[in-house]
Amino acid sequence: MPDTTTYNVIIADGGPAGSTAGYLLSKAGLRVLIIDKSAFPRKKLCGGLITYKTVKLLERVFGETAASLKEKDIINYESCLPPIFCFLTSSFIRLI
Repeated sequence: MPDTTTYNVIIADGGPAGSTAGYLLSKAGLRVLIIDKSAFPRKKLCGGLITYKTVKLLERVFGETAASLKEKDIINYESCLPPIFCFLTSSFIRLI
């Protein structure tokens, strides 16, 4: 019998942007399928760095501060001013 699963949204790319979009859409009640060419979690730098502005976005979306992200080993480096943070994809995916 054929699979008749339907989705409201299909996202191509399970990296930080695609995973976050999928997370938010599923929280809104949509059925989401995320496809990616690689298996997860994987050790890949997501550009390697995120800005303070992005950390503030993560705080709004996931309720995580820079301090809590460091405690969970998601952020593994923080520069001085202006703050820039370093993380791996596998660490970020754990957040979602």
